[in-house]
Amino acid sequence: MFTNQRLLGVVLILFLIGAFSYFAFIKFKKEISEATVSPSPSTTSLDFLFSQTFPPSASSQAQSTQQTLQIKPKPSVQATPQPSPKELPLEKNKRLAQFPGILTDQSLQNKKAVIQTAKGTIQIQIYPETKLATSNFMILAAEGFYNNLTFHRVEDWVVQGGDPEGNGRGGPGYQFNDEPVTRPYVKGVVAMANSGPNTNGSQFFILKKDYPLQPNYTIFGTVISGMDIVERITTGEVMQKVIIQNLQ
Repeated sequence: MFTNQRLLGVVLILFLIGAFSYFAFIKFKKEISEATVSPSPSTTSLDFLFSQTFPPSASSQAQSTQQTLQIKPKPSVQATPQPSPKELPLEKNKRLAQFPGILTDQSLQNKKAVIQTAKGTIQIQIYPETKLATSNFMILAAEGFYNNLTFHRVEDWVVQGGDPEGNGRGGPGYQFNDEPVTRPYVKGVVAMANSGPNTNGSQFFILKKDYPLQPNYTIFGTVISGMDIVERITTGEVMQKVIIQNLQ
């Protein structure tokens, strides 16, 4: 009898162990089936205005003094601009820490700039192929950077402006690279002024007549209306407002 009771106890213990294991397994299986797996990150199509960011030129070598349309060099080396959350509006601050970016191909197509002055309006067709210079000019204009700046240089063959300091030495706080020049420097051409290779900023010039320049200045547009206004611009003439519109 003792043996039977002992055997019965062993069987009962085994039964309890088996039952516990069974219910533990069922519970574990249920938890696994209900568990939610976090999805892996996936790329999203970003339909932003900008297609990429272009870093500012790192060139700091001495520039040639034989450039015809140079920006006047600073008397001392400037400190590297620091990013600021208060850069906008550019109409007031006139400074950015880095090149603002390249616009999408679609954004560059079929555009013109309209420069309002006290003497009248100048309209400039913008060339989409010079993506750096064109994007730079369009973004600065759209943010009000050029508003109330002056044409600080006026000669019989050229007018030059876009310097926030108004003396030919200023810029937006960054520089960007040159692009291939595939057009001639003829009357009405709009191109970037610089102080040497890859030192483009915000200054630009408009030719009042054909001129034999070296292909060192990125051409990004041409005057399509108001050339008579360009020819009447005087030193210190204010660009009251510069806006970007669709070319019609």
